[in-house]
Amino acid sequence: MTSGSPELVDDAPRPVRAESAAEAVSLARHAGPDRLPDRPVTPPADTQWWYPPAEFELALLGRIVRDGFAASDTVHYSDNYGHPAGRADFRREIEPHEHLVVLRSTGTLAAAVDGRPVPLGVLVGDDEFLITVRGGRTLELTVECPPGVPAAVGEPLAHHGADWTCRVAGESAWSPARGRPGTAGAPHLAPEPVVEVPLRDLGGGLWRADAPVLGTPVVGGDIPPRFRAGESRREALADTDTESRAVTVRHRDTGWTTSHPLAIAFLRVDTAAPDAVGVAAHVRPVARRGAFHCSDHRLNRVWSTSAYTLRLCMQGLVVDGIKRDRMPWAGDQALAVLANAYAFADAPIQRDGLVALGRARDGYVNGIADYSLWWVIAQRDYLEHFGDLEHAAREADHLQAFMEDLAEDVGRDGVFRPRQRAGSFVDAGPGSVFIDWGVTLEEGRDPVALQMLWYRALRSAEHVLAAVGHAGATGWARTADTAAATLHDRGWHARDGVWREYLDDDDDGAVGQRGYANLLAVLAGLVPADGARTVAAEIAAGTPGTPFMRSFALLARAELGDADGVVADIADRWGRMLDAGAQTFWEEFDDGDTPLAMYGRPFGKSLCHGWAAGPAALLPRVVLGVRPLSDGWREFGVSPRLGALDWASAVVPVPGGEIFVTADRDRVRVDVPAGHTLVRGDERTTGPATVEFSAPSTAAPRAAG
Repeated sequence: MTSGSPELVDDAPRPVRAESAAEAVSLARHAGPDRLPDRPVTPPADTQWWYPPAEFELALLGRIVRDGFAASDTVHYSDNYGHPAGRADFRREIEPHEHLVVLRSTGTLAAAVDGRPVPLGVLVGDDEFLITVRGGRTLELTVECPPGVPAAVGEPLAHHGADWTCRVAGESAWSPARGRPGTAGAPHLAPEPVVEVPLRDLGGGLWRADAPVLGTPVVGGDIPPRFRAGESRREALADTDTESRAVTVRHRDTGWTTSHPLAIAFLRVDTAAPDAVGVAAHVRPVARRGAFHCSDHRLNRVWSTSAYTLRLCMQGLVVDGIKRDRMPWAGDQALAVLANAYAFADAPIQRDGLVALGRARDGYVNGIADYSLWWVIAQRDYLEHFGDLEHAAREADHLQAFMEDLAEDVGRDGVFRPRQRAGSFVDAGPGSVFIDWGVTLEEGRDPVALQMLWYRALRSAEHVLAAVGHAGATGWARTADTAAATLHDRGWHARDGVWREYLDDDDDGAVGQRGYANLLAVLAGLVPADGARTVAAEIAAGTPGTPFMRSFALLARAELGDADGVVADIADRWGRMLDAGAQTFWEEFDDGDTPLAMYGRPFGKSLCHGWAAGPAALLPRVVLGVRPLSDGWREFGVSPRLGALDWASAVVPVPGGEIFVTADRDRVRVDVPAGHTLVRGDERTTGPATVEFSAPSTAAPRAAG
């Protein structure tokens, strides 16, 4: 076996190789813990709700944040996130056949036809109203809501007329309202669909789920129980220091539950022995699935567990963890764009997260300067992997204004020097800069890692704006050129052939922190041709510790050609979590004697954390080289690097269908969906088509045994 290659599992049957995309998806799913239905049963939508632009997303963010604080006493989250406007006007033309308009609203509703006020007839309770109209006239509504509630109107789908235009308070221009299907309750209030999950009785009042879920426990009986939930047995059995707040409330008058969902792998129920205990789990529907499956059981489990970890964290928006903080963060979002693209291709949850997070009332996204940069970078990655030009066009002016605000902290040398703004995250460093847990920055200096993120954000803004023909693209291109020149002049350590820790820093710097500058330089495309080897060594020596930044470090190493080292690192780091019994991946790797502790708290570590889902993207991208070459995968490449593996297969869901790739040491087969083009050197094949070609000769020798 070659050094640094994943070790094959000898005491288990060899994995079965898939011959089709459907078979690969089935095999990949069953290699991991996800046994939840793809499409949970949901009440049928009967109402089309209309929101002003960004109001649904901001209201959803607000609900998730409130729920996160209600579930835990230990949450740190900046309170500068955007709020819905709360007051809006709506307008549409009454169609000739219409005589009655039935409406719901999220607040106080007033109506006018052709500018004249009209009375509202109440149909059901106080939340459904009837307006008598004649076709060919203009109906105008004003909705006014309490703070934190978005102004929205709903019409029964059976009586839905023309689309609405709208304007929020303080605006004069009308714009198209955004439709969202729902029920009588406004959809921003609706959690993910519920799946009933039974728990196994372990005795002594302790119950266990087959795999972790986020949900509310359900227990029958007349006596209210005390619940203690845990992501581990020890946490569920602890009487103190638990991370989740479990408040017992009545459940449908026949049993008991908690006031808000809990992360449940284990559940302690202190009451007379119940006959059964279950969980009403909140489960994101999965319309499509990707897959990775290969000749190594360990890597198969890593990929499938990564996908399940991400799925559990898809709760309206992508949240960081199901125990805590249960909040959306832009850094986590940037990694989730990639993992989601390869595992689920769920565009709406990424799009909604970008819209919601990019509208902080003041300061930076999440109160962190570099998370504002990650937000911009995620805009490009979203366009590249999901091809959503409509979103890019809608958000172009906002992206331009967002960049202009950041540029207020940029000098003539192109260096981004963020100020300490309002709403800063409590654990950020000077200038509200975070980078990663464990990074300590010096006051008054310019970290090269931050400048690499700034340069990449500039190129990302340029790319997205150019894609929709926005004039702002050229300005950010010029600023990026200036920033790049400064970085090469003041950030490159010519003697060592690596990027410095700080601009103008002649010291060697801390290797661990210098690694951040170098990995981010690779992802930004700023590595001199003669520096690839030394930069790769610097990244390998100083690879960051959290799964979040380690995933980006591995992506950078793969870009520099170290595919075998990347796969070995995944098999080692994520594999050790599996060896410890993990069914979802953790906020931090286990490198000490207290595997459940973090932040100085015995159960502080989140054991289901979305930023640990990086292998969902890394394995198909690194092992099979499946990657987009243009926005929306219109053009894509495949370049397998199997290393010690005998074979590998992947399914990547793309706008036109599924890319299916299977490769062994001799042949590579690619199924190209309609509307997409496989590019191999000068050869181009547009789908639908199946392409076969000889495997690259760079594969490592077959592993012994």
